[in-house]
This record gives sequence, structure tokens and C-alpha cells, in this order.
Amino acid sequence: MGKGFFSRLLMGVALLSAAVVIRAEEEEVAPLRTHSIYMPYIDQELQNRWFDFAGDTIINTNRHIRLTQDKPSQTGILWSRLPITASNFQIEFEFKVGGKSDGLCGDGFAVWLTKERAEMGPVFGNRDNFEGLGIFFDTYANSRQAHTFPYVTAMLGDGKTKYDSDSDGNSNSIGSCESDFRGQNIPTKGRISYYRESGVLT
Repeated sequence: MGKGFFSRLLMGVALLSAAVVIRAEEEEVAPLRTHSIYMPYIDQELQNRWFDFAGDTIINTNRHIRLTQDKPSQTGILWSRLPITASNFQIEFEFKVGGKSDGLCGDGFAVWLTKERAEMGPVFGNRDNFEGLGIFFDTYANSRQAHTFPYVTAMLGDGKTKYDSDSDGNSNSIGSCESDFRGQNIPTKGRISYYRESGVLT
């Protein structure tokens, strides 16, 4: 994948705001309205001009976007309609993961930067064999692991390689860490930054 790859990507799932980095040295940013979503999230026709949502996603216009409820076998998505064309960008998002049940009723969620549009599927709501970056916020261990859950891992998909759900993505991982984001009273925040000239993604 070349350095220009990430400039053509589509964003997916739980993204709240994106900005163009004007001068990387000083991190001066300008918001991208086309890639930002704020309350009330939808218009009078129950749509959003810049984002699609589907599956079990619920929009509470005064509070939040809920991808799934505290029930098994649910899948929800929130996906940008437009590709990111900026050379340098930052994506900031915040989220809460919780539920009333004592056990874990979900696999987690992902933030996607991919070439293809959203397509409901088995990998945290998206299709398998994706091309691009998936950052997985995994809340459920599918196999015995040396680390604790929740667990955050990233995979750079080439369009041919399947996500290894049996190992919770460990065999595909380009980086990972433990993160105690489940059941917290305050939202967890994340930031993804990309600089095309250096090819740096953080």
C-alpha cells in the first residue's frame, strides 16, 4: 500500500469528528464538516447528509448514537458517505461500552479506514477481507489469551486476508494494548492521526 492509500479511505463506526492537519509541525487543524457528526445527529427526515447508519443502530438525537443494545446477536454501523481526500488528517472519537447484564453480550466495535464502503459482515459489523485499517475494541475473548479484555488491536487488511476471530485478531495484529474502557462512567476518547509525506499513522 502506498502513502496515498489512506487519503482515499472511508471512515466507519463511531466517529465523531475529523479535521485536516494544515501544518503537521504545529498541529494546526481545520474541522472537516463532511466527516464530523454532532447532536442532533439526524435531520427532520431521520437521515444524516454525511453519514449512513444501519442494522441495530439507534439515534437518540439529544444524547448519543447507540450501535447496539445490551442484547445478543446485534450489529450496528455508522459509516461516512464520503472518502477522506486530505493529505493529512486527524480523527477524534469518544465512546462508552456498557450494559446491564453481568456477562459480556457483545464482541465490541471497530473504527474502520477502508477503501470499500460499509458492507454488513462478521468482523465487528463489517465485511471480512477488507482493504485498509481496522482498529478493534474487543470486549470478548474468543480463546484463551495472555492478556485481559477489553483489548484494542489493529489490523492492516490487504483485501485477501481474513480476520482471525479464533485468536481475537492476534495473528493479524500490527499493534495492540489492554484498555479498561468497558463500564466506565465517563466516555473514552481516541485519536487517529495520519501524515501522508512521512507515511506516519498514530
